[in-house]
Amino acid sequence: MLVLPNYAVVEEVTDEKKGDFFNIQAAINYVGSLGGGIVFLTAGTYPLYGTLFFRDNISLIGFDRDVSIIDFKLEKKSEGAIFICGDTNPYNTGTISINNGSDIVTGSGTLWLANVSAGKYIAINMVLYRIKSVDSDTQLTLERIYQGPNVSGIRYWIANYYRGIEIRNLTIKNSGVTKDAGIITVYLKDSIISYNFIDGCSIGVQPNKSDQIIVEQNIVRNCSSHGIYLETNNHIFVTFNDLSNAEKKGIEFTDLWYSEISGNIIFNAMQYGINANGCHFTTISGNFIRYINLYDAILADHNEDSVFSGNQCLNAGEIGICLGNENFRNVFQGNIIQNNGSYGIRLGNETNRNNIILGNQFKNNPSGNISDLGLNTEIAHNMES
Repeated sequence: MLVLPNYAVVEEVTDEKKGDFFNIQAAINYVGSLGGGIVFLTAGTYPLYGTLFFRDNISLIGFDRDVSIIDFKLEKKSEGAIFICGDTNPYNTGTISINNGSDIVTGSGTLWLANVSAGKYIAINMVLYRIKSVDSDTQLTLERIYQGPNVSGIRYWIANYYRGIEIRNLTIKNSGVTKDAGIITVYLKDSIISYNFIDGCSIGVQPNKSDQIIVEQNIVRNCSSHGIYLETNNHIFVTFNDLSNAEKKGIEFTDLWYSEISGNIIFNAMQYGINANGCHFTTISGNFIRYINLYDAILADHNEDSVFSGNQCLNAGEIGICLGNENFRNVFQGNIIQNNGSYGIRLGNETNRNNIILGNQFKNNPSGNISDLGLNTEIAHNMES
């Protein structure tokens, strides 16, 4: 390992079984101790036998994703991963109240003096606010004014968030064969995962409780579960990724707010192309989804005020776009839906309300283009070619 100020270059080790793991982790620790920096992996295959842990403001960058290869499985299956976790002990006891235009958060059943410190973030209705001061067990002051609606007695969490991390130009292989992802983020902000090739992992990329994350232009292949899995995130941008051969789903997200899923290619997933489960004020657009073996190109449940537009849903085993349960006020517009095994678009029951089906193009969906069992659905200007 060559060490320079805020920069570390790691070269392949061939004569020591665990040398690569210790060199890369040592480089991450070194630049982390300086407040951040770049860890650069030269061309080579780096066999890793454990999980890499990160700190704030660290970039792990390969020379090129074709030649800088991290392999988590050689002689045995590994549960290792690239793991970025800002906080292992978040605090969420009690409930909170705050009014629009205020910077004072009031708690009920909270013990903040012993468990919370200034500089951490509090999630209020899925928007993060940095804590300026802990005034008492039941009062916090925020660094900026709360801009949402008045709330009373709602759940929340407080956590430290890592920031400014970049993972780029790497091949990541065989991580988490039974449970983990190639790249896992928990409590992460303002970071980028891009231009990586991820192959043979359980899940390719898995952001959890993260904010302002860009996942773009990655190639993800042969995952034993999902290509990309998102859980409880805000302002996530998943764009122009190439995902194929997932044994379950290309992309799945639950509890996703103010985000964008666009321009992705999803090919040959076993169950679903995109499983949208609980997205709010989110755009799912311009995705190319083809050859979904068992079920639907897009399955939508529990979504509200979101837009599904310009997607190509082709050759799914069952339905092009299926609205399962409790979808409210969503727009499905300008999608191309062809050659699916059953319906083009299907609203499954009356829990789907006030959705708009507008200007979609259909072809060769044998059960019909649109099956509407929802309530107050607006259907207009759709075409069959």
